[in-house]
Amino acid sequence: MNATDVLLRRQAGGVLTLTLNRPKKLNAMSYEVFEALDAAVGDARGDRAVRVVVVTGAGPFFSAGADISMVREFSDPDLPAEAFRTKIRRLQSVFDRLEQLEKPVVAAINGPCVGGAVDLVLACDLRIAAEEAFFLVPEVRLGLIPDLGATQRLPRIVGVGRAKEMILTGRRFTAEECRAMGLVNRVVPLRGLEDAVAAMAAELQEGGPLAVGAAKQAIDLAWATDLRSGEEFEAFAQAPLYRSQDAREGYAAFVEKRAPRWTGR
Repeated sequence: MNATDVLLRRQAGGVLTLTLNRPKKLNAMSYEVFEALDAAVGDARGDRAVRVVVVTGAGPFFSAGADISMVREFSDPDLPAEAFRTKIRRLQSVFDRLEQLEKPVVAAINGPCVGGAVDLVLACDLRIAAEEAFFLVPEVRLGLIPDLGATQRLPRIVGVGRAKEMILTGRRFTAEECRAMGLVNRVVPLRGLEDAVAAMAAELQEGGPLAVGAAKQAIDLAWATDLRSGEEFEAFAQAPLYRSQDAREGYAAFVEKRAPRWTGR
C-alpha cells in the first residue's frame, strides 16, 4: 500500500477532503500516513482552488492513533534517545504544518478518535463529531504521555483543568462531553455529518481567502504571545489586506448588495 492509498484526496467546490484510508487497521497512522498528510498539506498551501481542508476517516473509525509498528519501534531499547527525539519531532512537524496552513481545516470525526488521532484533530481549526464518536487519550495508562502536541494544544482549547482530566485519567469522553468542554464545535448524527461539514465549509468560504488566512494566523498567535504583540501582528497583517483586490471586491459587493467574487489576490 503506497502513500496515495493510505490517504485519499478528493477536491470539489473549493474543499479538499483528506480521508485516512486504513479501515482494516482502524485508520492507524503509519509513517506512510504522516508523509502522505504532509505532502497533501504542502500541495494545498500553494493551490488557490483549495479554500478549506477537511480531515476524516474511512469506515467506522476516525483513527486508532499511531500504528503498532511505530509503537514497537519507539519501544526498542536499542534506539538512541536522540534518534527517538528526531523521529518524534518529525511526526510533530506534520501536525505543526497542518495547524499553520493559512486555510481553515475542519476535522470530520466520524467515529472513535484515540491517542495520536486526538493530537491530529487538535491541530485542526474546527471539529465536527458524529454522536457515536468518542475521544480517548490513553497514554498514561500505558506508562507514557501524549507526544504529538496534545499536552500543549489541549489546555489552550479546553482549559488546564479539563485537559488534565482528559490526559491524566486516560478515560473515554463522549462527543457530547467534548462539545460541552469546547473541544468539539458541533455534534451531529452520523448520517448528517457530511452535510454538516459541507455547510461549515461553505460558510468558511464566504469570507475573503486572504482575510481568513490572516485572521487564523492572528488567532493562533494569541496562544503564544502577549496582547500588544498580537495587536502589532493585526496591524501588520491588515495593511496588505486593505490594498488587496479582494478587499475592493468585498466593499463593492457590500455596496451593491451582492455576494462577493473572491480571487485570493
